[in-house]
Amino acid sequence: MPRRLHFAILAVLSVAILYTDAATKELHGTAVFYASLVRELIEAGDPMAIYADDRAYLLKPPLLVWLSALSCKLFGLTNFGVTFISRLAGVGAVLLTYTLCRRWWSHPIAWLSAFAMLTNSTFIQFTATMRMDSLLLFGILLSLTGWAYRRAAWGAAAIFGGITIAVLSKGPLGFAPIPLILGHALLLGRRPIAGNGWWWALLLLPIAVWYGTLVGLHGARPFAELGADVLRATVAPQLGAWESIYQEYVLKPVRRYWPWLPFMFIGGIMSMRRVFDRRVPREMRMHYLWVLLWFTVVIVSAAWKPDRDIRYFYPALPVFGLFTGLALAALSRDRFPTWVPVGSLIIIAAAMMLRGYGFWEKLDTRDTVTKIRAEMVVDGQALVIGGYPVRLDQPRRQNTHRDWVHFYTGSIPRILSWDQTRLQLPDLTSGVFMTRSRGHQDRLAEFGLQVKYLTNEMIFAVPR
Repeated sequence: MPRRLHFAILAVLSVAILYTDAATKELHGTAVFYASLVRELIEAGDPMAIYADDRAYLLKPPLLVWLSALSCKLFGLTNFGVTFISRLAGVGAVLLTYTLCRRWWSHPIAWLSAFAMLTNSTFIQFTATMRMDSLLLFGILLSLTGWAYRRAAWGAAAIFGGITIAVLSKGPLGFAPIPLILGHALLLGRRPIAGNGWWWALLLLPIAVWYGTLVGLHGARPFAELGADVLRATVAPQLGAWESIYQEYVLKPVRRYWPWLPFMFIGGIMSMRRVFDRRVPREMRMHYLWVLLWFTVVIVSAAWKPDRDIRYFYPALPVFGLFTGLALAALSRDRFPTWVPVGSLIIIAAAMMLRGYGFWEKLDTRDTVTKIRAEMVVDGQALVIGGYPVRLDQPRRQNTHRDWVHFYTGSIPRILSWDQTRLQLPDLTSGVFMTRSRGHQDRLAEFGLQVKYLTNEMIFAVPR
């Protein structure tokens, strides 16, 4: 098949895998917090509403929230509307992974690398939702692709534009392309920017404008909050450092990264061997060394951060994909793709997608949410039991109970802990929300409640 057709297949697969459940997948955790921010911004009608007041959210820049607000203007405040940009950035990241790898490796290696990343469980989990990781990675890869094709007329623009997208997506981590490009340039003995390309550095101005605006509004507070977040304590304090590293960065990948896990290891070993193989041209050895350094820095940084999470592997997923592509291309003698292996991989992708998304377990809760929303309009403020009260004098922070109710119903709920409820039982006749978590049956029985509406994340209960 022509290479353009292979690329088109990759694009179609990316859209199919990342958008399959876009309308039905119910948000939870951090994703529904960001969705709640989008609703608040739209309702205020002011793009700075959540960043300028005393309760300003300063931990992350605004690009994803602003773009998601625009997509919600088009598609509505729905699961699809609020996750559209995150998923689209994921599609872009897959295609840029192919483009970047194709610059120094063969077409089969590049295609397999991008496909392996696309079907990685960590990539799907944190892309097919509303998270900032995919837009961050898209910006990083755009910048690195600009460096790889720096002789092209668009090369320098992509370098600086990608950095701006990455930084305004998730903060200082978006500057990662700078050391990666400088390191690679040093290894190759090349200038990072040639000729008049430095003029494109003007594309970095939005970064200065954003952080200058924050300083003007809040002084040094944004940087203090960012530092505190980076050093945030682990959510599992009962685990020692090495035990948490083992669980997040060894056990989870071993369980989740099939069927590509063996090929990742093989490709990683192949890369290390080629760095020292004098038969390989020096420039090619430097490319291998570069991706190994990229991989190592991400792994070490993830382990160093006190609050460990497999999500911190996300910036290294293109390298994981490259390792897989190297191994598979070597086993197929660089003859991939052909129609037979493409068809086989489509089947594998579909199986992984169905298994990972759990279509047979998840409910389509859109009609249920509509009914709950109608009741909120009639009965007014919602009541949530089981969360921690939202303090109105504190900056906006994730609160799963409050965020879910606010995004899906538009109501800002009153939140009581279980202890508060036991001390002074409120009026429950209008119904109450609680998370669909372990032990909820006992709590329903304790307060004489029965389930009226059930979603994948929440329960709306009324007295028996």
